[in-house]
Amino acid sequence: MGSPKSNAAQQDEAQPRWIDYVPLDELTQADRNPKLHEVDKISASLDAHGVVDVITLDERTGTLISGHGRRKGLIAAREQSPHDPPEGVLLIDDVWHVPIVRGWSSIDDAHADAALITMNELTIQGGWEVVELSTMLTELAASDHDLFTTTGYTDDRLDTLMASLDDSDPDMPSGGTDPQLGDTQYKVIISCTDESHQAEILELAAASGWDASALMQ
Repeated sequence: MGSPKSNAAQQDEAQPRWIDYVPLDELTQADRNPKLHEVDKISASLDAHGVVDVITLDERTGTLISGHGRRKGLIAAREQSPHDPPEGVLLIDDVWHVPIVRGWSSIDDAHADAALITMNELTIQGGWEVVELSTMLTELAASDHDLFTTTGYTDDRLDTLMASLDDSDPDMPSGGTDPQLGDTQYKVIISCTDESHQAEILELAAASGWDASALMQ
């Protein structure tokens, strides 16, 4: 089975990365992308913060390797305000030109699929340091509530997060395993209504010291 090239081989053939501005309608999504997106929230974030995380193109395929949700968010934003693009997007002859990272090429389709999934899944698995998260969100909600809403959180979600910290068991080991259970593993599968609900459940689990991971079917 083939595998990505070694770091040394990649370094010998390293290609520079650069920022290019491409018309929004010329950005083509990958043939397969299982990641779901909260398009309305992405659009609101782009409106508040401009382009921070730049979309990346796969030079081999000519399609996106990251930024599918941002592409959808930009299209939605353009429908609302065609002459007022987010900061970082250039308006040239009434056409939205979007900054993208150029210079990265996948080795083959399997490599492209693995890179796409990895960039999304590792972010999900990383989770949050929930005490620091709750502090930052509380400060944002108090100082600038409109800015707080661009984080994807709502007042209800923040209340739930704060309640989970109050209810967490200080005697539960950080790994989330009850020593009384020995080597036996007991698992619970929770069906979520959407990606936001899933993220909320993961935060609650992390705050309680439980070992939880995301699954989409």
